[in-house]
Amino acid sequence: MHESFAYYKMTSGKGTSFRSLGSPSKVKHYVAEYLKHVGHPAASRMVNAIVTRKRLGWETTDNFIDCGVFTMRHMEVYKGSDVRFECGFSTNKAVQKMQLKNLRMKIATKLLLSDVNVYKGTVMETAKEMINGMRDERVLKLLNEEASKQEQCWRMLSKWKTDQK
Repeated sequence: MHESFAYYKMTSGKGTSFRSLGSPSKVKHYVAEYLKHVGHPAASRMVNAIVTRKRLGWETTDNFIDCGVFTMRHMEVYKGSDVRFECGFSTNKAVQKMQLKNLRMKIATKLLLSDVNVYKGTVMETAKEMINGMRDERVLKLLNEEASKQEQCWRMLSKWKTDQK
C-alpha cells in the first residue's frame, strides 16, 4: 500500500465513513486503489465492482479458529463463478471438525516440507528421530488409528474434488 493511503483518511466517496464499511468493501477499496496506482487495466472494473456476500451452507458462527483454513480451501477451489460454490465442507459439525483438522495437517505438512522452507532438512531429521525413538505400542496404535481416519477423510475429499472436475 502506498504511504499516502491511510486507513483513517479514507471514505467511501458517498458520505459513508470508511470505518463503518465491512471488511470486504475495505479490501475491495485497497485493491482498487493499488490497481489504479500501478496503472492496471482492470482498475476501473474493480472500482465499479459490487461486493456481494455469498451464503455458504457450511458457514459457522462458533468457529473463530479455522478462518485461515476455510480461506485457503476456498481459494483452492473457487473459480470466480456465480454458479453455486461448493468446496467440500460438510454441514455436519463432527464431520466438518475432522475435515478442518485434516486440512490443517495438510497445510502444515505442505509448508514444512516445501522446498523453499530453509528448515525442511531439520524438520525431516527431527521427524526421523521421533519415529525411531518410538517404542510405546499404545502411542503407535493411536498414531495408526489417526492415520487411518485421515486417509479416509482424504479419500472423501479427493473423490469430491474429482467429481467436481
